[in-house]
Amino acid sequence: MFFSSLSQPERPVTPTPSFILTDTGSTLEPSLPEVGFTLARTLDKRLNNLKKSVGENHPDIIKTLESLGDACLANEDYDAAFQYYTQGLESSKTAFPPNHPRCADFLCCLGNVSLKKSMHKDSRSSFEAALKEYRNSLSDLSWITEKDGKAKDVEYEVQHKVITTLASLGSIAFVQKNYNESIKIYNDALAQAKLAAVTAATADLSNERKGPKLLKEARVCVSEMFSNIASSCAEIGDRTGAIQNYNCALALQMSELGEDHKSVACTLHNIGTMHFRSAEYQLALKSYKQVLKMRRLLFGNNDFRIAEVLVNIGTVHEKAEEVERGVAALNAAIRITAKHHGEKSAACAKIHTQLGSLYARSNCNDLAMEQYNIALEAYRKSGMDENDIAIKSIKDSICFVEQSKNNEESLDGFLSATEAWSKIFGGGCGSICLPNKNEKVWDTIDMQLAPPLSSNSSLVSV
Repeated sequence: MFFSSLSQPERPVTPTPSFILTDTGSTLEPSLPEVGFTLARTLDKRLNNLKKSVGENHPDIIKTLESLGDACLANEDYDAAFQYYTQGLESSKTAFPPNHPRCADFLCCLGNVSLKKSMHKDSRSSFEAALKEYRNSLSDLSWITEKDGKAKDVEYEVQHKVITTLASLGSIAFVQKNYNESIKIYNDALAQAKLAAVTAATADLSNERKGPKLLKEARVCVSEMFSNIASSCAEIGDRTGAIQNYNCALALQMSELGEDHKSVACTLHNIGTMHFRSAEYQLALKSYKQVLKMRRLLFGNNDFRIAEVLVNIGTVHEKAEEVERGVAALNAAIRITAKHHGEKSAACAKIHTQLGSLYARSNCNDLAMEQYNIALEAYRKSGMDENDIAIKSIKDSICFVEQSKNNEESLDGFLSATEAWSKIFGGGCGSICLPNKNEKVWDTIDMQLAPPLSSNSSLVSV
């Protein structure tokens, strides 16, 4: 009799595509370019000169502190960003009148820094303090002066900041998997977004605005809250609620932004993920392919966002038992990622790990080991600690593959011995019957090996 080892390594799991949440940042304006260290040093020098000429609490000082914090945040220097934002917060308390939203702006900045560092408790505290300040600003608009702008425009701007802050709080709850709480917060943000749309319409009429209409931005913000609610509903298995809210989001986005906008692509991505989690792989693939087409149109064929979609497409192909097409999609994602981050980057290592696991689940053990070793080398060169969860996961997967190879070798030996005994007993069955080596023997003997995947799906390839 054959016995399996007491401690079998776990089979690598298939990754599940995630949902993308929106932060209600204006989707009408182009993304700001990444701020480099040169600009940060220039601003720091300007800050010192300004302090000498206008004092510590002048509005220009506060604006420079904010810009310095933004530069450090873009450079992932979170401690320095926290320091500049804290200085800006303290100066704002003196420079601006009571209920002015400037202090709340810096509280949100501090919340974003804490969120980047995964300090969710501190981040929540900062956003909640900012939300209270913004609502105080809306309840008493006496702080508005000519320097702030037209009253209705300023009121809309503060309402939009309330929505942004609520969205951030909802995202924290979402990341912590408190989905019912996130739905409640996002619904609060949705109600606020609808009120802001009314304010925006009034402001557009009174100002006879020639540029971008505030109402357009407000309606897009409403659509983003619908999308976030839908993603939260999908996480708790409320498929009806998810579909209803995604449809509302998609209709508004297409109406205001057109069919080829990045917000439309984001919603289609989320719809694809919902279908994936419902095991509707053909529908998921259709959505992801639409996103792929749109992103290629928007950003070009080699943009890093193309790689993100290809990873999801590869995952869907595998679940639909289209292993070769899954491999092709992941390899394409690796090529694009290498152009942006380098072949030995952590970003490439992550995809190599997924490709290795796909091979491992398909019993292509030598190919799996090759991909795992590439990933390990890349993670180590990027400075990752050996105790990091990513490296530990790869080592566990390597153990699984090695155990699988050992089991295969044992099986080959077992079958060879059986064939010899069969000859001795005249080719009869004797007391032991084994299926042909090409058949599934895994159910007959006690071995925990993953059965090979078949390739019989009719999905269209990448």
